[in-house]
Amino acid sequence: MESLALLVAIILSVAIVGGPLSLLFAFLYQRNSRKFFNRSVFKTRLFLILTILFAVPAILVGIRLLTLNIAFGGKFFGGLGVLTGASSLYKVFEGKFRSH
Repeated sequence: MESLALLVAIILSVAIVGGPLSLLFAFLYQRNSRKFFNRSVFKTRLFLILTILFAVPAILVGIRLLTLNIAFGGKFFGGLGVLTGASSLYKVFEGKFRSH
């Protein structure tokens, strides 16, 4: 029984912690990549990699939690993971796909 509870805690923590953490790294990426600041390429790439590393699993686990037949709390945490993960990826890649 303890291993099942540990597995649930790990799955939920990916969506609960991974999504907002990816949003934090997306804000840091945007702040570090502005043109009028002294840019550090290493920091910018590190924030980009960390954003993707935390956002993609949060989105995937969140979608899985949303599609399962579980209580509202699980669906809420899944939606939180999807919403924050997708918004962080949008923040990082919004300037790349605009047509000029």
